[in-house]
Amino acid sequence: MGATSWKFESSPGHHAPSAPRLPGPIAGDSGFWRALVAIKLYQGDLPAGLDFGECVAVDCETMGLNPARDRLCLIQLSAGDGDCHLVQFAQPKSAKAGVPYDAPRLKALSVLTESPYAKMHVRAQRSCWGSRSCSGTVSLNLCLLFLAPELLRYLLIHELCHGRHMNHSKRFWKRVARFEPEYRSRDRALTESWRQVPGWLGLY
Repeated sequence: MGATSWKFESSPGHHAPSAPRLPGPIAGDSGFWRALVAIKLYQGDLPAGLDFGECVAVDCETMGLNPARDRLCLIQLSAGDGDCHLVQFAQPKSAKAGVPYDAPRLKALSVLTESPYAKMHVRAQRSCWGSRSCSGTVSLNLCLLFLAPELLRYLLIHELCHGRHMNHSKRFWKRVARFEPEYRSRDRALTESWRQVPGWLGLY
């Protein structure tokens, strides 16, 4: 997926008021715009292969919003290298419609586990990381954004496997183990991961 880039060349003391604010201490630094290399805008999702390294700053611009009610429409990410990556989520067709998202990882794991699903929702959930309804709707917590990729993968496999077993029986865990042998340690880590959710989201 392509990106739109803007490059700024600014003199000392010059600020671009129309440009988005980045999270972290550099946002208020007078030398921020001198260090900025590019602002890249993506539609719907980040491009495949984009690597932020071990540390990434994330800003969901939730000021003035109620995360449990208002739809997230823009997210900013930066690895501190001067590049700001913006992801704009598609507008729903109506106020009650969900955000149309292809969910490539969920779709790929659905094929791997042979566990189809009907649709996927991303919500600001306060009590769980994800769920799957009897009708096939997979609901995911937006706070999964802050977790390690292996924990996200486990969570997706866990919810997809509920398509065969809507419980936590031995048969359910046996099926999960087929696709995630380290499910026990992943499940424990997932339980402890709430502390990684930043307070500025206003959910906890």
